[in-house]
Amino acid sequence: MGVAFRSRCGIFFSYLLREPDACRACRRAFASDADTRVAEVNSAAGTPGGCELFRASLLSPGRVSDEENLHYLVTEPQDQAFDPRSGKLLPGVLSQIDKKGISVLRQRASDDEFEITFSILKRNSLAKGKERFWHSVATAPAGQIRKKDGQPIAAVYDTSVKKRRNHADIMGIASDRLHKERRKKALLDLMNSDIVSTDRFRNGVFAQHARPAVAA
Repeated sequence: MGVAFRSRCGIFFSYLLREPDACRACRRAFASDADTRVAEVNSAAGTPGGCELFRASLLSPGRVSDEENLHYLVTEPQDQAFDPRSGKLLPGVLSQIDKKGISVLRQRASDDEFEITFSILKRNSLAKGKERFWHSVATAPAGQIRKKDGQPIAAVYDTSVKKRRNHADIMGIASDRLHKERRKKALLDLMNSDIVSTDRFRNGVFAQHARPAVAA
């Protein structure tokens, strides 16, 4: 075992020993796969959104900064989540924001990470006997997802997963119903303000996943 490797291991384990208990509590909550995942994360640090103070995953490049763009893959058909006629997302796209969270990719994500994400979505659809095409990508800065006019909307976490270090999650932080609905509307408007078709996103590198054009 090389000296450099042993040094890195020492730094890593030293960090784990010194990290706040809240870090470990937050990461345990992020590991949940239940519909109560968002609620568990919000309570882990003692305050909704409190887990943003810590790295959600030790595999991630670091916490998500306000300046980073986040990308949401818009696929279709999506019942109650997307209107192919207008090309706009519908409120149903936020159905998981207060349950498991909304999966997105950070701007530094590689093309492979996007490919893996879409392949998972497509595989899940095919398992149910349904088709799945990649329509577009909705992009928004993390800072605008977190706050609007100084008021909190949602939290953004660096939830790296296997083969996708730049995976992130958007999670709700509101408690009462009225605030939840207002913040969902603000987030939906934001996501709909910047949607780029798959054949244009990253110079069309993923265009083969879009729905084939119908011949005239």
